[in-house]
Amino acid sequence: RHLIHTHDLRKIAFIKGPENNSESDLRFEAYREILEESGIPFDPSLVETGNFRVGSGSKALEKILKRCSDVEAIVAANDYMALGAFRKALEQNLMIPRDLAILGFDDIDEAKYSYVPLTTIRQPVYQQAEAAVELLWDIVVNNKQGQDIVLPTELIVRRTCGCFSETIIKAR
Repeated sequence: RHLIHTHDLRKIAFIKGPENNSESDLRFEAYREILEESGIPFDPSLVETGNFRVGSGSKALEKILKRCSDVEAIVAANDYMALGAFRKALEQNLMIPRDLAILGFDDIDEAKYSYVPLTTIRQPVYQQAEAAVELLWDIVVNNKQGQDIVLPTELIVRRTCGCFSETIIKAR
């Protein structure tokens, strides 16, 4: 949504994680839903599969750019693949974010310290661990049925989308 509504980007590619991975599937489903709600037709040529590693993000971007040289943004299912796409973009002499916006998922430490800090989605890791322990306790001790738990994520705006971080804006 941020890339579409804040930056008016429409040609947004997606680097999926491994096939049959529930996290990867959920993130890809969210990508498709946001395109649909924004009136942007889904284009399968803008999707490539990776394996959550840096090298696969680089290879995925290379394949996407061969099919579609005018892609405006890349969303990756995790930060490592986003950083791999970032490296490939630099090798292709693309300027981030002027020529290509990049967005990841997870908010790993490397995202903050990238050459151009990575815009990403932060997961509530502490709350996930807490919920997992409570769920396990309920299953093992209280003999309750397991259930899906959905926790909110947070957009962490940095430079790779074309925005300045909040810290830089406040310092002006």
